[in-house]
Amino acid sequence: MVRDWANGKISATKVQEYCFGSQSIGGKGLKSFAKMGKSGNNPQHCQRDLITAVGKPAGCPDLYWAPMHIKDKDGNRCERMHPFLLPHEFFAALWTEKKDFFKKHMLGDEGDELNALQEFWEAQSNNSFVQDHPIIGGRPELLPLTLPLGIHGDAGEFSHQENVFVISWNSLVGKGATSKTRFLTTCLNKTELLDDGTTLNEAFEVMAWSFNLLANRQFSITDHTGARFDDTSSRFQQGLFKEFPPGRAIVLQLRGDWQFLCQAFGFPQWNAAGNMCWVCAAGDNFPWTDMRPEAAWRDTVRTHDMYLQDIAEREAAGGNPLSVLFKIVGFTLECICIDVLHTLDQGVTLHIVGNIIQELLRAHTYGPNVKDGCSRLWLMYKQWCTDNKVASRIPSRFKPTTFRLEGKGKFPKLRCKAAEARHIVPWALKLAQENNTESRHDKLRLACVQSLCDFYNQMETKPRHYSEADCEEARQTMRMVCSCYAALSREAHEAGLRLWRLVPKFHLSIHLAEYTIPMWGNPRFYWTYSDEDLVGQVIEVAQSCHPSTMTAVALYKHMAHLSILA
Repeated sequence: MVRDWANGKISATKVQEYCFGSQSIGGKGLKSFAKMGKSGNNPQHCQRDLITAVGKPAGCPDLYWAPMHIKDKDGNRCERMHPFLLPHEFFAALWTEKKDFFKKHMLGDEGDELNALQEFWEAQSNNSFVQDHPIIGGRPELLPLTLPLGIHGDAGEFSHQENVFVISWNSLVGKGATSKTRFLTTCLNKTELLDDGTTLNEAFEVMAWSFNLLANRQFSITDHTGARFDDTSSRFQQGLFKEFPPGRAIVLQLRGDWQFLCQAFGFPQWNAAGNMCWVCAAGDNFPWTDMRPEAAWRDTVRTHDMYLQDIAEREAAGGNPLSVLFKIVGFTLECICIDVLHTLDQGVTLHIVGNIIQELLRAHTYGPNVKDGCSRLWLMYKQWCTDNKVASRIPSRFKPTTFRLEGKGKFPKLRCKAAEARHIVPWALKLAQENNTESRHDKLRLACVQSLCDFYNQMETKPRHYSEADCEEARQTMRMVCSCYAALSREAHEAGLRLWRLVPKFHLSIHLAEYTIPMWGNPRFYWTYSDEDLVGQVIEVAQSCHPSTMTAVALYKHMAHLSILA
């Protein structure tokens, strides 16, 4: 019951009701739970009493409270204490109290012949963010006890009016389910974020301070502002006397969707005219729609030093300063990952599949009208999923709006979840093959979806760390996807058809293949599916909490659930 409460599946009042009823028929060991909320007479106190009854979860730290400026319900700026789970304390508590859990889900040790941590550092040794790192750069003797970490940030809707913004971290070599490998740092009600970025920056200040303590294997007698903890506090005593565990961890990766990256780093929005890409100078002067190998923007890909210079010039002109996240020791622009879920599964793939099927519907290939065509395609798709044992399939019957957004002038785009989109690509390839008349258009369409399918197959079959040949294959395959799509887009534009709309995620997908993969290898090992699962779990918990206590209760439930699993 406590596990289901921690997951947001049942309320604290239901836990009390079940325990009270069980006790009344002879159940044992439930007295403290049955008495919650004065035996159910004050149900509003059940949540508080349940937290008291469960106590501090093993292997988890105490909450850290920091003052933060937020937007109140009237839109006014105010200050409020906000809770965090500090990464360095979480790391130390798991190491000390849950060693077996730490070994598997942080170190990735499953008795493999090749140590996961050793394999990771061998593959990353030539990357600049490792070679130039202030702590581990040039010191290979530190690597066997240094854990690489990733950060993820994203928001999800938990009511019709409100979104919860979730920030978490994980070990890049950890193995296991989402609930065992993702660790919450904090979450915020998105409606409370100040428009000038102050709220997020203050949260990032706490995170950077904690991650730097973890990188340096330290506890601290001062808080994130430098103020000394009270001499009688447990954190002061910890900082003064407690020895940090022998391992350290450093942040090497950050993942998130485009919106999060814009909020966290002040990156340009996708529709920014002057420069729409943080990786290169694509924009007015270097059109991002140019998918050719000789495109001018390819010579403008930024290094970290180039990015710092750009930020200094922007700040001098009155723009936003460098993100607080760059205070994390060794964190550079190259640590920011382009991930396959947001770029392909929720972007490029939806456009390619949507356009293929929309063209076949318009041509009445599968029925005299679009509605009948959708019905027949649905039956074909269901049979194909059954024959091929497809794990993630679109559950709802196809409708015209499945392949084209509603409204006049809208372009085709498949509407489904990310995993469903990835798994439908082979079926879209089958349709393109069956309807190939050998015209230039059909050949381009087939080459586009064939290359997309090849890219996914490479991810599925290749190991974590790509060889030079694997990287080159990924580059050539994605270039084929984008160049064929761009040709189809030009063809449709010249014919006055609202088909094959070229969107900025195609540009980003080239950077995924040419910029991110050579550094990080197989995208399957750093895609954000597990991170998004955690966001979904937090949303489920948030829906069962009062808005005023949502963050603290969500963090506590996260710890309680983790402690049960460990």
